[in-house]
Amino acid sequence: MIPQEVQTIEKLLDSNHEIVFSDAGHTSRAYVIDDGRIVFKFPRSPEVSYDTEIKVLNAINTLTTDIGLQRVGWTTQNSSYLGLYGVIGTAIKNIELSSAQKLNIGNCIGCFLRELHNLEVSGVPVVPLVDEIKTWHERYLPHKDFIDANMTAIESARLHELMMEEAPSILIKLGDDRVFAHGDLTGNNIFLDKSGKVGLIDFSESGYYDRAIDFMDIGDREISEAMLEAYGADDKLVQKISIRQRIRPAAILIYYRQKDDYAGSMRTVEKIRASLKNI
Repeated sequence: MIPQEVQTIEKLLDSNHEIVFSDAGHTSRAYVIDDGRIVFKFPRSPEVSYDTEIKVLNAINTLTTDIGLQRVGWTTQNSSYLGLYGVIGTAIKNIELSSAQKLNIGNCIGCFLRELHNLEVSGVPVVPLVDEIKTWHERYLPHKDFIDANMTAIESARLHELMMEEAPSILIKLGDDRVFAHGDLTGNNIFLDKSGKVGLIDFSESGYYDRAIDFMDIGDREISEAMLEAYGADDKLVQKISIRQRIRPAAILIYYRQKDDYAGSMRTVEKIRASLKNI
């Protein structure tokens, strides 16, 4: 915990609260108060701004939904912090879920995405598919030597062909279908409380992307299938998601390498190897 940040929170809340520190965010440090009822975010660098996130949260809270969503509570003009009324519960990544719970989560998220993807929000990032592909390459290529050292020559060559030529070509052919999307929909950002209510957090990456982005990081098959059914996904969307999931591990290896997390890096290499076997 950063003492000055804790003092800021204590002054704003003006009472005693249980504060849990989280240092997992890429751009912010987070303080979770009263089991998620309130969350404060503090930027890691002066370049971090919460203006877009505030705009997005205000927009999504106009939707009629049963999903639990964060709401803006405390702001500053210089983005020195952002205080949110949070989502109570536990990230589904950390829960052993029953089939019934997975079906409920998938249905809720799929229905919510149907509404979210029709929302119009101005002044947020617009990311063409070609720019997404460029970013994947920028994340993959600097760590190709590590991949080459831990995979066979045949596997490395197949991955390189997939990343640089095959997957981009297929995705571009299927078309860039941009909608307003969450942008970082993973098991870390989907919450479930004791009553079964589903919540979503972290809209900091939200903007206009190809709609498949909100499905590619849902690793659980039962949740994914329920989401797609509730959403009303067509064959083209299913194809896009499948291709994105094949190349995703190679694009996220950078996060483990930057942290010098060898075990996490090797787990990701195994995911890359598994994705190649499924082709």
